[in-house]
Amino acid sequence: MTRVALRDLVSIKHGFAFPGTGFVKTRTPDLVLTPGNFRIGGGFKIARPKFFEGSFPAEYILQPGDVIVTMTDLSKTGDTLGYPAIVPRSTDGTRYLHNQRLGLIIVNEPERLSADYLYYRLCCDDYRHEVLASATGSTVRHTSPGRILDFEFELPPMEEQLRIAETLSALDDRIAGGARQRQLLRELGTTHLQKLLATSAVDARPLAAFVRSIARGVTPKYTTDGSGAVVLNQKCIRDGWATVGAARLMAERAVSEEKRASSGDILVNSTGVGTLGRVARWHSGDVYADSHVSIVKPDSSMLTPTVLAYSVLEREREIESMATGSTGQTELSPTRLGELQVQIPVGAAAASLEAFLSSVEDRVATLFDEELALSTLRQVLLPKLVAGDLAFVPREGAPA
Repeated sequence: MTRVALRDLVSIKHGFAFPGTGFVKTRTPDLVLTPGNFRIGGGFKIARPKFFEGSFPAEYILQPGDVIVTMTDLSKTGDTLGYPAIVPRSTDGTRYLHNQRLGLIIVNEPERLSADYLYYRLCCDDYRHEVLASATGSTVRHTSPGRILDFEFELPPMEEQLRIAETLSALDDRIAGGARQRQLLRELGTTHLQKLLATSAVDARPLAAFVRSIARGVTPKYTTDGSGAVVLNQKCIRDGWATVGAARLMAERAVSEEKRASSGDILVNSTGVGTLGRVARWHSGDVYADSHVSIVKPDSSMLTPTVLAYSVLEREREIESMATGSTGQTELSPTRLGELQVQIPVGAAAASLEAFLSSVEDRVATLFDEELALSTLRQVLLPKLVAGDLAFVPREGAPA
């Protein structure tokens, strides 16, 4: 391996300051990418779309396979700052646009550095630590091309770079395939619900009428020695799913049932701009949630609980609009959340729908657990592969 600095091999191009007057709510062919399109840990995701209508320089149209990095992050801990993503290939004619909060990485010496390998190298902890250590700002965290380009690392031979990227890409394809299946299943379930609401008798009342309780979680006393119980926080709830990946550990203590989540409960982020309103359905046994998360426990004696979850999952924006308080200090109280108007099919239609949605969610949960296992494997392999701790068997015809 050879010790190099990023600036020896790449440059980083700033994006364009798209004027606010050009952003529209209706779909257009042009979608401006933002830090919201980056996953924690690296990777591209579909976020709330920011469609643009207007003129701009053609050089700011991103191409499939481009590697981009975030240079601004609104979270105090810099959740995605500096992380990379690969621009996907559009299947519907959408053009992805490069805005000023992102940097486009241009590999100047492709014979020495694979862009695919670089993407995975920038997902590693040593790079992230350096980006965060040099970042500026408290409320909004910033980095710059110069700071990113200062990063130094050991560069393996090209053949090894390609093998590393190929291995990790295969895992990512499996993970993405499972995520897509989950999304399609959820969409199928939502479509069934909407059809029944349009053709069957419904019970329309506030959410509070259909639940046993709506309560905030606990105020945790965190542990730092690796012991304790898992406690979910707002970072654990994203895109309709809840995972323990960003959870912390707290000292175990007795709490009332309403303050602890169980399988089938609905979790709603209830504080802060940008996170408030996110909804997920929990499926993995009993777990603590912290006081920034509302736990909604369906009353199964009154209705079918999975149907209630589907009646809430697609309403994040509406829930967000129910918040009270000033900018940066927004809150959604359990009482206020309970005022959300919900429509539920009744009679035989509801029973058949519950059976269908329950089977969908069983499959969704299985897929989600498989993805978590693959993601854990990827996290273990990534640092070992880039450090050279795992050796590949040379391909036939390749130099030893």
